[in-house]
Formats: sequence, C-alpha cells, structure tokens
Amino acid sequence: MKNKFYLALVVLMLACTALPAEYNNSNAAIGVHFGTSTGSGYAMRWMGPQHGLQVTFGAYTLGKNKSNFVEFDDWDSDYDGDTLITVTSNGRKAAANLGLNYIYNLDDFRNGRVYIMGGATYQYFQQKKFTQDYRLVVDPEHYYNHYEPVPDTEDNWLKKEHRWTVGVGPGFEWALGKQFRLAVELPITYNWKHDIVMWIPQAGIYYYFK
Repeated sequence: MKNKFYLALVVLMLACTALPAEYNNSNAAIGVHFGTSTGSGYAMRWMGPQHGLQVTFGAYTLGKNKSNFVEFDDWDSDYDGDTLITVTSNGRKAAANLGLNYIYNLDDFRNGRVYIMGGATYQYFQQKKFTQDYRLVVDPEHYYNHYEPVPDTEDNWLKKEHRWTVGVGPGFEWALGKQFRLAVELPITYNWKHDIVMWIPQAGIYYYFK
C-alpha cells in the first residue's frame, strides 16, 4: 500500500508540472490551511482560470520531555491486584507534514468559485514514550494497598510513524474583500490506517497578491 501511495503522489506531481501555461499569469496566494488530505500549516495557492495547485507545509512540537511516575492506590487502577505491572506514559511529540493538491475549477460565482480538489499529504510523526515498573504494596493493618515505582526500572523509547492521507472532494472559495478569501472543502479520504472517511471539513484563509 505504501508503494501505491508514493506512485500516486509522483503521478500527481507530474500532472501538476504539466498544467497549461496559464500559470504564468495566474493569481498566487499565501495563507494557512488545515485539513486531512491537504495537510495543516502554511499554504501557497496558484490559481488559473481552470486549474490550480496548492502546497501546504507545517510542523509542531507538543508536550513534556520528562516523566512523572508517582505511586497510586490499588483501588483506583485497572490492574486487579497484579503484584508487578508496567505503566506507559506519553511524552513530547513532534510532527511535520507536506501536502500537495490539484484544483480543478468548476464554476465561478459573484463572490467566489466552486472547485474539485484532489491530492495527498505525508506526515512524519514521533512521540517519546516512558515506561516504569510498579510493585503492589499491601498494608492490611491500615487497609491501604498501593502501587509504588520500582527503583531503576524507568525506561524510554521513541515511537515513529509515517502517516499519509489521500483525498478528493468539492471545495468552495469566498471573497472576504479584495484580496482575502476563505476556502472550505469536504473531501472523501483514505489514510495509512486503511480508513475511509467522509464529512470532515478542511478550511483555509488566503491573501491573494495583486
């Protein structure tokens, strides 16, 4: 499936490079876009009378880079009195995505246009994971059973994923004045988890250069 995705991405890129020469005098725009098949982040659009192209790039880092394992009560857990358990905690995550989409203009109306957008996005995702062994401490005298960390058993590792999403669907663009425009799309998508998803909107706002 990965090979099919990369092949589709190459075909899309070749198709975009073969677009008519109307791009020489097309309208270029810069903005931000958020979507599953477009990617999320900064975006550039090049729009001609019939054909268009959008490139999106974004990256982020979120979360803490340190663990915080503390003892907890036995009755407040789902371990059913197991004497030795391993607990996993999520740490800092980071991701970067790049999207490429082709736009075919269907119709123009007074304050905007209707189009079909198709393309794909690739995302590299990583997240730090912490693990800690715990042992059950039984205190029958005070009726207090709890789990406490086992010394020198904390460990960490890095989860990495190569995520991708392809999609196609209708889009609408409305003018918010002379140069600002709002774009909304409703694609049907297929992703790296082999899920087919509909009705999750995408949106962006753009500034068109004169």
